[in-house]
Amino acid sequence: MVRPNDPRIQAGPVEFAGDAGMVKGYLARPQGQGPFPAVLVIHENVGLQPHFADLARRLALEGYAALAVDLVSHKGGTTADPAQTQAFQREIPAEQRQADAATGLRYLQGLSYVRRDRVGVTGFCQGGGVA
Repeated sequence: MVRPNDPRIQAGPVEFAGDAGMVKGYLARPQGQGPFPAVLVIHENVGLQPHFADLARRLALEGYAALAVDLVSHKGGTTADPAQTQAFQREIPAEQRQADAATGLRYLQGLSYVRRDRVGVTGFCQGGGVA
């Protein structure tokens, strides 16, 4: 695990405007000006659990800017209760989750320290389908 305050990276929660409202996420990047290649990280059906923030930080240590997007943002975001988050996910149409992921990708590409032409996407479980 990589600590959120690791001096080699900058990391923390972010929010950005999407088509249907604000979208939450967790952004990590290496220290420095960049530009860095980037990765959009899409969580599984239990939401943006701490593991995905850690994954973003691990990617930052490897030289990437990484955004883990919260696809249940429109229900208030991932909760501490995975069952509750799964219930929220079932209430959000697949098209909305896809749109929020695309919004996250555009947000990531718009950051001054990201190389727009070097962006990848990875997803886990249902996030693989979104990717």
